[in-house]
Amino acid sequence: MVEFVLDDWSDTVIFYAAMVPTIILGAFKMPLLAFDHVNIRTIHLDEMVAWYERHLDLRSGPRPEFAIPGAWLYLGDVCLLHLIDADPEPMAFSEDESLRMEHIAFRAEGMAEFIARLEANGVPYKLFPFEALKIVLVFIRDPDGNRIHVDFPMSEQA
Repeated sequence: MVEFVLDDWSDTVIFYAAMVPTIILGAFKMPLLAFDHVNIRTIHLDEMVAWYERHLDLRSGPRPEFAIPGAWLYLGDVCLLHLIDADPEPMAFSEDESLRMEHIAFRAEGMAEFIARLEANGVPYKLFPFEALKIVLVFIRDPDGNRIHVDFPMSEQA
């Protein structure tokens, strides 16, 4: 906390009156710098780690010691996904539920190879061409039912 020493009561009133527009306009708000990670609770930790490694090429990496078991998954040198053992067990996914997290999205290249990998591994997917952004979204679900879309340049659509 910053403390200001002012000479008298009138200086205090003038100071706070001058500060009101700054406070209202949010000048003290801390700006966001970047997206950091997503944390997903699961009762299928090993299966989830294997799924993200196999289908999205994320890799397990360093994770500090925590009381709760889990895994951190990396894209290159960036840790994007934290998985932790759930307690209590999350509700089971169903198609008509109101989602708590709508989706996670990744940008990628090599749509044909990605689709071939999904098909070879029996992973259901849906394609959604999104003309406004000139991309094709490939929707998939992880073993816990979390929705993911991987976005490819529309020029890669066959």
